[in-house]
Amino acid sequence: MRQAPAIEKQPCKTVSRRSAWVRGAAVVLALALSFHFAATALWVSPAAPLYDALAPVLNPYMQPFFQQGWSLFAPNPYQGDHTFLLRARWTDRSTGQLRTSDWVDVTRREWSGILHNPLHPRSDLYTDGLYQILNDDQDNLIDNQASIVERDYSHSGWDQLLADLSAQKGADPNWLESYIRHERVAAAFATQYAYALWGPDVEAVQIQLEYTPVPNFENRANKDAQPESFFTYFGWRPTVVFDGQSQKYFAEAVLGGHR
Repeated sequence: MRQAPAIEKQPCKTVSRRSAWVRGAAVVLALALSFHFAATALWVSPAAPLYDALAPVLNPYMQPFFQQGWSLFAPNPYQGDHTFLLRARWTDRSTGQLRTSDWVDVTRREWSGILHNPLHPRSDLYTDGLYQILNDDQDNLIDNQASIVERDYSHSGWDQLLADLSAQKGADPNWLESYIRHERVAAAFATQYAYALWGPDVEAVQIQLEYTPVPNFENRANKDAQPESFFTYFGWRPTVVFDGQSQKYFAEAVLGGHR
């Protein structure tokens, strides 16, 4: 009885190729994760010569997507709430009278817009960065500069504000130019926000910063023992619109995402 010839088994090239791809992808993923974990560990570590040497590579990689604030934890947790407020001024077309809006807590509106939304964009917390920049700037003002900042420059403009600040003894011209840029950015943000809330007739905007210390643990439920808020005041400023800004999209973000 004739036996059927044995069938020689051939290796499955498809499986072999697939295994090679899987191994290759695993190696790439392992290298990427190793780099990310090493970069993160170096980023959160205390200042060191190695960090200074790699800062040109680390900073663009970690900011803004992987940047984290560690002030929630000891030994230096947050000591209070800080908020960014604004109001606007415009001429009523029907009566010709100058109208001033109520103060709006933009930071509170931002937080209410991202409540229960873990996928919110980072732009929804824009005032947090503005607060930090302006608050740091306030600490560097000298002599009468803080009182000058509180004046109304909605008509005289930014050049006059810079001139008045520069006239103070010991003023640093380079730092003041940076300060004016920061104020203009804040005014541009306030302008777009005001346009969204009160329309395009807004002529001037005003901002202020509010800081409320966290109550002591023992007094957390005592409404009569709540800490007093502290305010940083800025005077009226002219509206600012930078090239490339979209009033339409800004209004959609404000009216659609903030409550």
